[in-house]
Amino acid sequence: MFYLCNKPATDRMKRISLLFISFLFLHITASVDAQDGPLPTEDLINPRITLPNRVSAGIRIGANIFSPLITHDPTDVYNSSPTGEFVPGFNAGLGATVAITNKISLFADVQLISSTAKYLVESGNFEDEFTEDLSLLSLPAGIKYQAVSGGMKFYPMLGIAFNYLMFSDFSYAYHPYPNESASVESGGFDITFERNRVHFNSVLGFGLQYQVKSLYLGFEITYRHGLRNFIDSDDMQTMQIYYGSSNPFKFQSPGFRIHGIMVNLIIQKTGK
Repeated sequence: MFYLCNKPATDRMKRISLLFISFLFLHITASVDAQDGPLPTEDLINPRITLPNRVSAGIRIGANIFSPLITHDPTDVYNSSPTGEFVPGFNAGLGATVAITNKISLFADVQLISSTAKYLVESGNFEDEFTEDLSLLSLPAGIKYQAVSGGMKFYPMLGIAFNYLMFSDFSYAYHPYPNESASVESGGFDITFERNRVHFNSVLGFGLQYQVKSLYLGFEITYRHGLRNFIDSDDMQTMQIYYGSSNPFKFQSPGFRIHGIMVNLIIQKTGK
């Protein structure tokens, strides 16, 4: 059993942005052609980035909408079943594609994902809202099949994603009656180490891309389905939440997996 208490809110967005920018800078730096001596002035302005034949790589940025799939319901605590809600988030990263044949390609990405697991519990005139803001490092990989040739290319894709949970911040809203304002305890409740840090998702989707000179422009839509719980069902912790009362509120998170839709806009440089 542990207690939630007020702490300064974790600046998750800043840490995610700095990490992504640093990773992008290192990726571009490592891709610039090595030369003896200082680079010419024109190369400093327009550095040459080369890729092997049949390889394309670039950046991707987009949004997601995820919901928790409740797998283990602690009804002995609440006497009511929680329901998951879909909440939007964002994602950004780097990706590479290797063409095996004219039709078949392999893909691998590195993505930073900000998503939310939000679930509600309703009992009579009471409605309690629990939110976990999740920051994930995701490494999806799989196969693409090019179904259409020509300028505009369509491809279905299938793969699996390895995910590492970097942060999980917990917040709670207590609604005593439908017409009254909520009592909210939000931000600063870092429960990362109470969660499983490693997760896997199945990935299924499709994409469109169009080549403009040496660039591929396009977008992808994928459905992700969690294959492991964020909360270990064999060791679900009980929390004591204070919301302005001298008596703490007893709460136990349900076991859940995440599922939902991701959309990415893509800019990739083609190989030689």
